[in-house]
Amino acid sequence: MKTFQSNTSFLLYNKLIGELSVGKTEKDIIAPFEKILKLLEEEKKLAKPYSLLIQKTMSKINKNYMNPISLQGIADSLGVTHIYLSQLFHKEVKKSFKEYLIDVRMKQAEKLLKTTDLKVYEVALQVGYSDPRYFCTQFKKYIGLSPARYQQSKLEP
Repeated sequence: MKTFQSNTSFLLYNKLIGELSVGKTEKDIIAPFEKILKLLEEEKKLAKPYSLLIQKTMSKINKNYMNPISLQGIADSLGVTHIYLSQLFHKEVKKSFKEYLIDVRMKQAEKLLKTTDLKVYEVALQVGYSDPRYFCTQFKKYIGLSPARYQQSKLEP
């Protein structure tokens, strides 16, 4: 089990332990423990484990985002109804299946536009969009820049 999610948490933990060694009053000794408990509670909230069904769903999306993918198809492959999967997904992930799929595709598109010389239509195809114009519309809505403009920004210092 991973106790601390980030270097920041680890550094803060060490700082708080250091404060313990210089504590003079009962309050000085208790305060760092309260901070540590609060930090652990916050990290626990961030590290919410998803149900096995949602983990499998997310894994299928992450592995197959470049292909045509549907909630119905994944639900069928997992032996549940699309309605149940949709409701559970939204409850646990706090976004719809479609929003999550778009997030995955857009993050991958950002990466490809920044790190490769692929043309916009090639990126669109690689992240699961058969229509480059629709991809451009979605990308601009998601990022705030057109894919071409975003790609140009990698050349700017």
